[in-house]
Amino acid sequence: MLTDTSLWLFMIRIHILLAILSLLTGPFGLLKRVRAKSIKFHRWNGRVYVLSILYNFIPGVFVSFFATGGWPSTIGFLILNTLWLGTTILGYLSIKKQRIILDRQWMIRSFFLSFANMTIYIIVAITHHVMNVSYGNAYTIAVWLCWTLNLLVAEWTIQHPYTTFQQFTKNMRNVNICINKLKENKGMVLIGR
Repeated sequence: MLTDTSLWLFMIRIHILLAILSLLTGPFGLLKRVRAKSIKFHRWNGRVYVLSILYNFIPGVFVSFFATGGWPSTIGFLILNTLWLGTTILGYLSIKKQRIILDRQWMIRSFFLSFANMTIYIIVAITHHVMNVSYGNAYTIAVWLCWTLNLLVAEWTIQHPYTTFQQFTKNMRNVNICINKLKENKGMVLIGR
């Protein structure tokens, strides 16, 4: 029989492994080139992604009850787990109904929620180490902000689907051209250029 500690270790390991699997498969599901090259691979990859999150729900809920920060953190993690599973299921159901745009939108939300743990580490580093908030409070803040901020970024990504790295660099080139013209025409000197 498993002790509480060994059960927790088992669940956290399963949770981490399945989360890593979702992080590895997620990008391939969202890349148009991969989908265009092999729809068969896209479907296989999507199934692995969905199953990794589906099977991660129970371990995720279990470890939530042992979170640093007590009940406020536990509730934040339970909401995160529910959102992660819910967005994934809605994406899966959308593609089953051949609603490709909805599938993509739900899977973008799901994939950004997959990054919650990394966001927690960044927020804890800022709130605890830079702002001197106690570790327990910093962690609780991070648990709530991780899914909130990640969903905001996901929504921005959905609303701006054509903002690619190439467009970003093109826009930056245009900004540099404007700055150079201003310098030439007005004799401006910019620091750092």
